[in-house]
Amino acid sequence: MNEELQVLKDRVITGNEKLYRAWEQMKGLEPGGEAWKQASEQYDKALSFLEALCIELKAKGFRDCLYKNEFGKKTKHCLVNPDQPAWFCRVCPSQHSYWEEELMSLPSPK
Repeated sequence: MNEELQVLKDRVITGNEKLYRAWEQMKGLEPGGEAWKQASEQYDKALSFLEALCIELKAKGFRDCLYKNEFGKKTKHCLVNPDQPAWFCRVCPSQHSYWEEELMSLPSPK
């Protein structure tokens, strides 16, 4: 992977992580309150920017999971992670639907 592509990939990873943290903070705000509205607007703008970066990443040929190591093993799951159980990528360049596989492998509800 060339350096320019790696930098872009790192920006998308960082953006996903920042949006996760922002969402966690927003959950503590009063829904519909002024602070929540402002945070929601900022979140939407950041998400739109991150979506544009992800489109650029795909246009430059990266179309796989952001969280694969050099051996091709995923280092984060799409739906549930021990360190961040509600975490998921806000944008994903992958052509493969890893999240669908994870969803289908979850135990069925009782």
